[in-house]
Amino acid sequence: ALVQADLVTTLEGDGPFTVFAPTDQAFTDAGIDLAAFDTDEEIAALADILLYHVVSGTILSTDLAEGDNDVVAANGDKLTVTLDAGTVTRA
Repeated sequence: ALVQADLVTTLEGDGPFTVFAPTDQAFTDAGIDLAAFDTDEEIAALADILLYHVVSGTILSTDLAEGDNDVVAANGDKLTVTLDAGTVTRA
């Protein structure tokens, strides 16, 4: 997906980055067939989806407060990361 969205160079750049990588199943569950993404509009949408899962900088679970924590994704959207009894999830 990173190659298809032309984001490999971006993520090889100055980091660090924290990545909440979507699984292949997440794409399937969202009805996204990566093999069919070939127009400029679809590639731009894919890049936005992937950048929504990247945060500039290192975020360790030990940096988070219990409960909800707001961070900004690489595409500019706000993410809520939740720490609950040592388990980190992203809403």
